[in-house]
Amino acid sequence: MNVSKKDIDFENNSIQLKDFKNEGTYYGFFNDEIKKLLLKIKKKLKVNDKIIQSNMDKVRYYIGKQAMNKLFNSGLKTTDKKNRVVVHSLRHTFASHLALKGASIITIKNLMHHKNIEMTFRYSHLMPDAGKDLVLGLYK
Repeated sequence: MNVSKKDIDFENNSIQLKDFKNEGTYYGFFNDEIKKLLLKIKKKLKVNDKIIQSNMDKVRYYIGKQAMNKLFNSGLKTTDKKNRVVVHSLRHTFASHLALKGASIITIKNLMHHKNIEMTFRYSHLMPDAGKDLVLGLYK
């Protein structure tokens, strides 16, 4: 929501993200499909313009509530905090998929921009075979 044209590095398919909670910045990455979309938007923007220029409250409402409810929360009570999907759920899904694909705990920590490793350990149960290939290949 706070990404400006100047935050995007098309050469490295990366984007500088602001971490308002920890008052810092970190980098995320995008694929070629997203790159094409961003290049179209880029032409219309000045260097400090935001990528999403709509009213932020409307965007949060339509993405955060309308889309999540339609896609995932149909039939759930609004008070069902345990099972409801919210935008932040996508962040946990991203980290879980990294763990399932074999990313190291340090890589996940860095990509999630966790302040400390303890926050990242919640995904370690998804890595039961972590290190297996290293051990099996140790004496080959």
